[in-house]
Amino acid sequence: MTRQRIRPLTTPAPGYDFLTERQHEVYLYIRRYFRQFRESPTRQQIQTAFEFKSPNAAQCHVEALIRKGALAYEPGKSRGIVPQGIPTPGM
Repeated sequence: MTRQRIRPLTTPAPGYDFLTERQHEVYLYIRRYFRQFRESPTRQQIQTAFEFKSPNAAQCHVEALIRKGALAYEPGKSRGIVPQGIPTPGM
């Protein structure tokens, strides 16, 4: 598996200025991944992409994004995080 590098983002997108710079980078990664593969990345994939020391760091970023409304979580579903503003398949 190849390691994906993320380019730093200098300014947040309009409407997402309530996110930290790192949270916004994680959000954009998840959104791009979701658009490309129609499913969200795993914690391990997020950890690898951002070179976090543990999957827990990725989980903490995801939980913060859910609390702030940038992501939604579909309980009981594997890879159940969905970026807001993107329709889910079948809807």
